[in-house]
Amino acid sequence: MRTLGCRRPPVRSVPLRRLALVAAGLPLALSLAACGSDDGAGAAGDGDPGSSGAVIDPAATPTLSSGAAGADEQSKVAGAVEAVTTIAPALESAVRSETYPMSLDEARERIEAAGLTPAAPLVVGGYLYHPESVEFTLCIEDSTTGAYATYDTGPMAPGAAAPSGGCQTADLSPR
Repeated sequence: MRTLGCRRPPVRSVPLRRLALVAAGLPLALSLAACGSDDGAGAAGDGDPGSSGAVIDPAATPTLSSGAAGADEQSKVAGAVEAVTTIAPALESAVRSETYPMSLDEARERIEAAGLTPAAPLVVGGYLYHPESVEFTLCIEDSTTGAYATYDTGPMAPGAAAPSGGCQTADLSPR
């Protein structure tokens, strides 16, 4: 076929690169948008704990004193907060398709079996299953200082935290 002297301009690779980047990033963006919602209830950001737009109530988020004493309290609690905010969501994902642990001992066994055991001196100090909502609250405690932090899988948010007192003083009831 003859083109009558007209030539097509060469294909530019820049738009193709952009398209490739967008195509590669789209699955990631979609998977992040779907995080936190396994039942499809609620719209993003509507405050519904089942929605993908998690809303954390600032009044319910652990806060500690400020100043030098506050810095010491923060350092005592930091390890427990970091551990519980990692372990609780991972445990929830691991047991979602199975029966949830019903007791502290069973929760400890499932955490160990999943390879989620916290590093010493942190221990799993409390666990309460909420059968009415099929959720749980987990408490991680520093066995040397008594610092603790809780995580409630209902709102998928951290709960109480304190530099002393241990999990036996923590309120594990659902929010």
